[in-house]
Order: sequence, then C-alpha cells, then structure tokens
Amino acid sequence: MESMMTSMILLKAGASLLIVVGLMLLLVYTLKFLQGKKRALTPQSDRITVSQVNHVTAKQKIMVVQWGGKENLIALTPNGGFLIDQKNTNIQGEKYDAS
Repeated sequence: MESMMTSMILLKAGASLLIVVGLMLLLVYTLKFLQGKKRALTPQSDRITVSQVNHVTAKQKIMVVQWGGKENLIALTPNGGFLIDQKNTNIQGEKYDAS
C-alpha cells in the first residue's frame, strides 16, 4: 500500500514537472514567434544594418551602417564614433550621391 502511495506521488510530481517544462517551452516559442512578427512589421527603412566593417588598426575601424534610407560611413576610434560621409539610397538599393 505504501509503495503504491510513493509511486503515485512520484507520478504526480513527474507529470507536474512535464507540464511546467512544456509551458516554459510554449512561452519561449511564442516569444520567438512574436519577435519575428515584430521584425517583419518594421519598415525596411527603420532597420539598422552594418553592411561592411574594415579594421584600419587594432583600435580603429571604419564601417558602413544603413539606417533610415541612408548609408553612413562611420569611423570608430577609442575616443568615439565619427560620421565621415552619408549617402541617400532609393528603394531598390541603388546608391546615388545626394550632393
């Protein structure tokens, strides 16, 4: 009788553990799905992308950052980041100089 009670308690504990882990996995997949939907709903012009990075020295680099329909050439140094040049881009991604 007592072994039956112990096995019943273990069975309930195992089932409870499986339910909790299942709910946690469901929550993780739901959040990942919603995060993907949020990214899909974000307009292309509002996304920030780093398209190219060149290391000049060990502590200095130059990168091209696309944001808001513009390409920005940025220099990064230990003292901070500096905007070197900026170009507008049209919807097809073809580049043209604004100046």
